Amino acid sequence: MDKLFLLLILFIIILFIYYSNKEPFQIVENESPFDSIKFNSKTASSVVQFCINQFGVPTYYDNNANGYFSWYNFFPFEELTITDKSYASYKPARHCNNVYASFRVYLDNNIVNNLETINDSLLYDKLTTNLIVRSNNIENVMFIALQVVLLQNGKRKLEEVISMINSTIINPISIDQFQLHKASLIEELNENNKINAVLLKTQNCIE
Repeated sequence: MDKLFLLLILFIIILFIYYSNKEPFQIVENESPFDSIKFNSKTASSVVQFCINQFGVPTYYDNNANGYFSWYNFFPFEELTITDKSYASYKPARHCNNVYASFRVYLDNNIVNNLETINDSLLYDKLTTNLIVRSNNIENVMFIALQVVLLQNGKRKLEEVISMINSTIINPISIDQFQLHKASLIEELNENNKINAVLLKTQNCIE
């Protein structure tokens, strides 16, 4: 009986020594792939973090230098891409374009022909009826798209749109205005899409 008791004591001592030498148990949370944006551009990195907070996990991404983050079919966007690669525009002043967004909207030929006059960062794809906007931050993209849609919807004059967009590029809009302009853009796009439903293109070529 005494031997059994001594063996039990010895076993408890061995267990105590073993576990006292081990590191304390810790719960380790998995690191999110978006906790650190690995872009070279600090400006583009901050835009990515903002968009992740607003829109959630991107559809596709490459979180490395010269990489990109893209969201697809997230209304009001058809596509939103932030890239680490930056290309300069010079109208009305030099600025870098890291943010690319497309919006499904009908524009008549008169407005399409004036897009380059409005700004050299605007394009329109007639085949897909997508307005493509490039800028250096997400709030400017939203505001610029809004002005073009307002022009198409008959609520802005061309001279007003040019002046407002130029002013926005020189003095970027506060991020606090993002939600307001997003709501306005959604309202104007819905109006445009309803009026021009038969003119908007849908995917019709699958092979």
